[in-house]
Amino acid sequence: MSAGPSIGAGSGGAKIGQEIPSGREPAPDVDRICPVVCAFYGAERPDILKARRGRLNEPRNTATCLVRKLRRDTLSQIVRALERSIDSTVSSGCADEEKACERTGTV
Repeated sequence: MSAGPSIGAGSGGAKIGQEIPSGREPAPDVDRICPVVCAFYGAERPDILKARRGRLNEPRNTATCLVRKLRRDTLSQIVRALERSIDSTVSSGCADEEKACERTGTV
């Protein structure tokens, strides 16, 4: 993993397996999550905002899943924040990412 920015920078670091930030640490906002995902995948912000029909878009799904788990945002909030089309694309993107993590044994 690169030495780039981390989601939990300044708050003691993010614990990968932890879904809900503690009450003492504010949840990272979407503008903090997206650059970290982009840095990890070597992508640009537009890459995680545009859908590519029939192609896996792991950076977009990862950002979606992190916003859902770390912030506990509703599907509608994620649709607005990540400029997605409908709630079901957010839900399926997060489900796809969770399945990929289970298959590879990563978090």
